[in-house]
Amino acid sequence: MKSLMYFRFIFKILITFLLVIVEQLNAGISKEIIELRNLSARVEIIKDRWGISHIYAQNQKDLFFAQGFNAARDRLFQLEIWRRQATGTMAEILGSKAIKQDIGSSLLKVRLM
Repeated sequence: MKSLMYFRFIFKILITFLLVIVEQLNAGISKEIIELRNLSARVEIIKDRWGISHIYAQNQKDLFFAQGFNAARDRLFQLEIWRRQATGTMAEILGSKAIKQDIGSSLLKVRLM
């Protein structure tokens, strides 16, 4: 009896997982319009159905600005973690488990640079 309940539970999870994957694959290309003041010409950032960003710009300056904007938008949490690791402030979000790491990072005095 328990094994049947366990099997049904796992089966439901697998079906849900597969439905989510199919939905994401069918999502197609996403397009969002954002206006930024620092651009001199039009830039397009198009995400394909796999989440890969394709950036089209008229000049290099706008291209690199859009790439930085896109990286910050997609990876903000990761950039924040890297900043906290470098400055020794991980314990503020992770608690006492990260104090030893913060002490080690503080010895490098990155904050003073």
